[in-house]
Amino acid sequence: GAQITWGVRFMTNDEADRFLTDLSREVSDRMSHLKVLGRSISLKVLRAVANAPDNMRKGSVGHGVCDHYTRTVSLPSFTRDARVIAAECTKMLRNLNLDP
Repeated sequence: GAQITWGVRFMTNDEADRFLTDLSREVSDRMSHLKVLGRSISLKVLRAVANAPDNMRKGSVGHGVCDHYTRTVSLPSFTRDARVIAAECTKMLRNLNLDP
């Protein structure tokens, strides 16, 4: 797996898709190196709360005040295919209906 805990911001859905594709490749490479397969994919998104007080924004308390969104999907079969991982992550992100 992989977890990005520093601020990543996207201006467009295409940027988010490219990021998920790149991250999925990294996860796939790690799985290949370890010779493992997986069947469950989790996506966690932290989104800054609009109009948060200045003292609660990013920089003063880590990532700042955020709404947390988590989605998980179970695949029908085990895989380490980056394309499958990326496609499922993209679907989960789209289902959250978050504008970049």
